Amino acid sequence: MNHESNEVNEAVAGELGLMDAHMRASRIVAGELLEREFVEVGASGQRWAFEKVLAELPGMAGRVEEPHY
Repeated sequence: MNHESNEVNEAVAGELGLMDAHMRASRIVAGELLEREFVEVGASGQRWAFEKVLAELPGMAGRVEEPHY
């Protein structure tokens, strides 16, 4: 596998990890998966920056079952 494929696989693994309730509950683990400059804008227009995401993640529902691809 080439370097680019490894980076993509790591990114996908990180995204899936953020869907796991156990990983979401840990500010340390979630903080390692997100860049400090992370910003997301939700469908409502609400802006979610790094610190706000870390504060809110533990209370957000994670996936209940494994995704089906």
